[in-house]
Amino acid sequence: MKLDLASLDSVRSFCKAFLSAEPRLDILINNAAVLWFWHPMLIIGKFYFNKISSPAESISDTLQSYCDSKLCNILFARELANRLQGTGVTCYSVHPGTVHTSLGRNMPSWIKAFIIPFGWLFLRTSTDGAQTSIYCAIQEGIEMYSGRYFDNCQVREVQPQARDDAVAKKLWEASERMTGLAS
Repeated sequence: MKLDLASLDSVRSFCKAFLSAEPRLDILINNAAVLWFWHPMLIIGKFYFNKISSPAESISDTLQSYCDSKLCNILFARELANRLQGTGVTCYSVHPGTVHTSLGRNMPSWIKAFIIPFGWLFLRTSTDGAQTSIYCAIQEGIEMYSGRYFDNCQVREVQPQARDDAVAKKLWEASERMTGLAS
């Protein structure tokens, strides 16, 4: 089955095909990673080009967009957990760490010159980066932490704005309207 997350039509087609082929979904790991500082157009949230006139503003806006998108991920998981309470279905927001992948293949050469020699100091392998996602998917006894944020296979406390249930609900409702799924 083909899925392009940038296209709602593709998502709808995928869901329809999946639901007709499979009786249930046991584990879903949403992981759309981007390297924000050299490919800002991939970021969902505040758009990069709102202050294109200044390179400094563009970098600042891109960083803010990246941070906003991560905040939205945490809030979305929180609201989804609230909506699924009592169903036996759990969800978690997970930080895999900074993982060495092929996403950097198109980065500018000046960044590669810095990252390649020193990357081994701070970049995780794909296997290491997957551990917290796997932990949340299969670990028994963490159901009480549904909707919470995990890093290095542990629940971590997030900033107050990422714990705001009213904002999480508004984000959910806005997402429903934007996708045409509002009830």
